[in-house]
Amino acid sequence: MFIVFKKNYKHKFESFKDFLRDALLQKISFTLKEVKVNPYVDSFAINKIVEKKYNSVDFKEFKKSYCHDNLNTLCLDRKKTNPNELESVLYFLFINNYQIRNDDVVGTICFTDW
Repeated sequence: MFIVFKKNYKHKFESFKDFLRDALLQKISFTLKEVKVNPYVDSFAINKIVEKKYNSVDFKEFKKSYCHDNLNTLCLDRKKTNPNELESVLYFLFINNYQIRNDDVVGTICFTDW
């Protein structure tokens, strides 16, 4: 984020802290060009199919479309989610206060509602 700030926003904000606050509160929409400044930055465009589903159904229905309940834990259902949709699904869960937890051993992605 600091690279994005230095390259594109240093004249628009008084400090990196102010920029970061607005970025984390989603008051700034970044273009792919702005965030693809570093090979270590993982960026993506919202998948239009996932976005359409998110905007057309209630959030409970959205979760059911891409996730399943595993022992009272919400987990990504890989059979329902193709690789092109993954980041967008994770993004929409994240902005609805779901913390993403990866299990590298089993290979699952689960979520905690916080």
